[in-house]
Amino acid sequence: MTSFSGECTVDCVEPPSPGPTPVVPFLPNLADFAAHRYGTRPFLLSWAPSGWNELSFVDFAAAVRRFSARLVAEGVSPGDRVGIQSENRPEWGIAYLGILAAGAVVVPLDAQLLAQEVAEILATADAWGCVTSAKLAPIANEARETRRPGLRVLSLEEACAPDVALGTPTPSLNEAAPPSAGASPDDLAVVIFTSGTTGQAKGVMLSHANLLHNVEGVVDTIEVRSDDRLLSVLPLHHTFGGDPAARRAAALREALRRDRARHR
Repeated sequence: MTSFSGECTVDCVEPPSPGPTPVVPFLPNLADFAAHRYGTRPFLLSWAPSGWNELSFVDFAAAVRRFSARLVAEGVSPGDRVGIQSENRPEWGIAYLGILAAGAVVVPLDAQLLAQEVAEILATADAWGCVTSAKLAPIANEARETRRPGLRVLSLEEACAPDVALGTPTPSLNEAAPPSAGASPDDLAVVIFTSGTTGQAKGVMLSHANLLHNVEGVVDTIEVRSDDRLLSVLPLHHTFGGDPAARRAAALREALRRDRARHR
């Protein structure tokens, strides 16, 4: 508010109230949050020549935990950077959250990048490894040979296979468990590199809290019902294409409403 009494003064304006607190502390916890509330209801539908393939909320969460356990068995440590390059497919989301559940940091890669570009990004990110589909595996292998010796190249298809033998049962669902001891919601979760069209690609660093607050923004902005179906058309390496949290926000709408109403 501005008053004009001889000279211009500006009154203090009350700062906007903070947004709602995220329902979980870490991004991969959203898989367990949804599994507890929606169980065997369908979460993802993907089209194949044989017809529609369905993945339930609880099966998706279990797949995320299996993928996370596979990474830990391979030697990934909290804070390690792990690239992911694949065409759009349900396994992309499993790998994305699985990397985070292992305490590592996701480096999403455009499926259309050339080997030289992928090598530059993985070297800049100091990547521990790269999860890639069979179709794009030659790109990651070339990056390892030319710029990133020692890079672990993991098969997306093998790592997401339901019959992968880990020697231990799938960890139980826990929607509040930290990815690693001492983890904080402000820890780095994702490094997204710019397209590099006007110069060298630069990494944008986003925390778990950054992305979870985006989820809350989606929930408060977009009105959908739990029985609605949403078509994903963005490339999954984009922040709001691949961020499973943003895509899950609509499905969690009713659960969020109930939880918030209960705590008022």
